[in-house]
Amino acid sequence: MLPTVPVASIVPAAALPGVGSAAGPFPPAAPQGGGGFGVIAIQILLFIAIFYFILIRPQRRERQRHQEMLKKLSKGDQVMTNGGILGQIVHATEHELTVRTAESTRLVVDRGHVARKIEDSPDADAKQSDTSGAAKDAKQAGPRSRTGRGRHGGRRRS
Repeated sequence: MLPTVPVASIVPAAALPGVGSAAGPFPPAAPQGGGGFGVIAIQILLFIAIFYFILIRPQRRERQRHQEMLKKLSKGDQVMTNGGILGQIVHATEHELTVRTAESTRLVVDRGHVARKIEDSPDADAKQSDTSGAAKDAKQAGPRSRTGRGRHGGRRRS
């Protein structure tokens, strides 16, 4: 026969630490405030908006301008290719351009590989006339001294 234990000597399970309680040996956690996900979501959306306005939008505009420039290229335009070759368009088709780089050198270039169109601006013409005017003045002044004496007229410092 089994020994009987008096009921008064049995300790309830809830009184023993870590036994029979739902929390286990750890104290119950404090209730957390809501909105943690909302703050993170706002930060992510803000990051995406900044990324869009700083990188994506300007690149898209520049690509559109370049595509429009490529569509408008025609015979006689001065262009520079992505490889840095300068020349004048002598023949244009839908996908290819024939570019004259020298008197008898012609290259067939894909239209998409043109980096930019070289514009003849009135400012460039004015600069060329200024520099050519300075060159004419120098020729009229006569040749420079060819004695090799430098700017002190032959005097040497000791």
